[in-house]
Amino acid sequence: MFLEGILTDIRYGVRALLRRPIITLMVVATIAVGTGATTAIFTAVDSVLLRPLPFDNPDQLMAIWTHSSEPDLTKRYVSYPDFADWRKGSSTFEDMGAWYPKGVALIGIGEPIHVNAAVVTPSLFSVLRTQPKLGRVFQGEDGSDQNTVVLSHRAWELWFGSDPQVLGRNILLGEDSYTVIGVMPRSFQFPIQAEPVDMWLRLNAEAGGMFARRGARILYAVGRMKPGVSISQGQENMTAIANSLKETYPKTNGTIGVSLKPLSEELVGNVRSSLIILFGAVCMVLLIACVTVANLLGAEGLARGHEMAVRTAIGATRTRIIRQLLTEYLIVAMLGGIGGGLIGFWACRVFASLAPEGLLPRLDGIQLDWRVMVFTLAIATLTGLLFGLTPALYLSGIQPVQALRDRSAVNGRGANRWTQRAMIVSQIAITQVLLIGAGLLIHSFWRQQQVTTGVNTSNVLSLRLALPATYDANACVDFFNRFQQRLKELPGVDGASAVMGLPFADQESVNLDFEVEGRPTSESSKPTAEMRLVQPDYFRTMGVPLVAGRDFTERDNANAPSVAIVNHTLSRKYFNGENPVGKSIKQGAQSFSIVGVVGDIKNRGTQYEAQSELFLPLAQSPMDDMFIVLKSRVDAGSQIPAVRAVIKDLDKGVRWGGRQRDGNA
Repeated sequence: MFLEGILTDIRYGVRALLRRPIITLMVVATIAVGTGATTAIFTAVDSVLLRPLPFDNPDQLMAIWTHSSEPDLTKRYVSYPDFADWRKGSSTFEDMGAWYPKGVALIGIGEPIHVNAAVVTPSLFSVLRTQPKLGRVFQGEDGSDQNTVVLSHRAWELWFGSDPQVLGRNILLGEDSYTVIGVMPRSFQFPIQAEPVDMWLRLNAEAGGMFARRGARILYAVGRMKPGVSISQGQENMTAIANSLKETYPKTNGTIGVSLKPLSEELVGNVRSSLIILFGAVCMVLLIACVTVANLLGAEGLARGHEMAVRTAIGATRTRIIRQLLTEYLIVAMLGGIGGGLIGFWACRVFASLAPEGLLPRLDGIQLDWRVMVFTLAIATLTGLLFGLTPALYLSGIQPVQALRDRSAVNGRGANRWTQRAMIVSQIAITQVLLIGAGLLIHSFWRQQQVTTGVNTSNVLSLRLALPATYDANACVDFFNRFQQRLKELPGVDGASAVMGLPFADQESVNLDFEVEGRPTSESSKPTAEMRLVQPDYFRTMGVPLVAGRDFTERDNANAPSVAIVNHTLSRKYFNGENPVGKSIKQGAQSFSIVGVVGDIKNRGTQYEAQSELFLPLAQSPMDDMFIVLKSRVDAGSQIPAVRAVIKDLDKGVRWGGRQRDGNA
């Protein structure tokens, strides 16, 4: 009986809504816009902030950094000897893993393809507690499993056709042959970064070289704490180990400390406040939509007063009328929720595409799922029911005798005029408060976004070039010079240059210890800067201002004195406010004369202070693996065919991969 009554209410509600298509569409559209905007931002908040990392017990995972205690707690990576001592000496961690990023060229499946790889310790997979989909991961710490590779699920599908017989297959990465031993599941991605990692190689610490140097801090580290151990206990344990290393190795570790941070916070720390502010603003917009819905339903309710009076006169109870009206409002709310879901889906795709590259972690996770759709329908339902309750209660309380005798009693020209005016005034007041609140939140978000990162990547195309191993230093410099000149000659190109490590790609930077000439310091307290090799015209291409001195030129070659450009932060920290142009810094036995100062680039996000950066000319420190940046007056993506043609014309054996970087980073 009850179910039959509900079905009757639904049928009557649909007919009633169809009789009033304009008001129905207005309410549905208002709810759809409000819930759609809220859904889109909630999806980003859910994916980036709320959803746990896709690992077992992710709260136990800690990012582990070294830092310099003098002069400014600069974050640093870890050397392999320090990492080995951490693993051996820690009593609060189950295990630790380390890695560093590496670009490799996949050869033999068509044209050479540049792919992102991570060189990892075998312990990393056990720390993350992830089993492969096929085969196995690296085993042991004894140097076995060299020249083996584990594929991502994406790489397995994209380049190997999901072939289950891929295990044991030899593939060529650069000049070296590797054997495929495993394929990871689709859900596994580590490190979590803007561009996915497609392959994992085993870290060969036993080979010595830079891994044997305690001062060569080039590794990222992550650890899994034991159950029941707090962060403060873990920090205390790691600090004790760091203090022991300071005493044992004062030359390299005299001022080096250790800090822990939950891995999830390390990933999202620089975007958390922006997303929360934006979510608060769209919630205000949703509340404005709710007030608008209440206004529309109230106006419609006054027009239906005579109808409700007739229904009451022929025997309808107040409960029955309320149930009928709420059913209608629920239908409208559900339609608005579905519309909001569609708007949210579209807005999510736009949000993901417009987000500055490299600044928003877990970008691929921003998508609608059942949890978000439940959220959307829930807020839409609450919007319809909550703000439809007032007109429902009002209409159900109309006295039929008075209403049928005097139509003005329900149309607002009689005793209810003051009630209507009070509703209108209150709705206007609430809307004004919400608009002011939303405006302030949006202004705060806008202010945060206006904090410049120091570069302008609007219409910039970036690609990575890896030259064949047959190129010597002179050939590398000659190739990149000729390539730069050819790119500048392309129609619509405003600038082109090369750089070792793009802005915001923290994993591509190299930390370099140095000292200001004439101010010697101990080995452990030397200042550190992020070092990048660049070609002339790099700063103009990327919109980085030249503060003092000059840019690199073609004359800064291997036969000229060694030169460097520093950023404003390095100049301010280590030159006591003096102009550093003309002064020198030393790295080891080599001296570099500073010829220019450029503006800061906030590679770690707008909420973090810029780090000290040191730029060296590519011609004086040749590399065979560089990023190319091209500034275009037209759509940067449209330049890809022309760039590809230039590469093939210069050398068909060059490996490359590229993407467009659009929008102000």
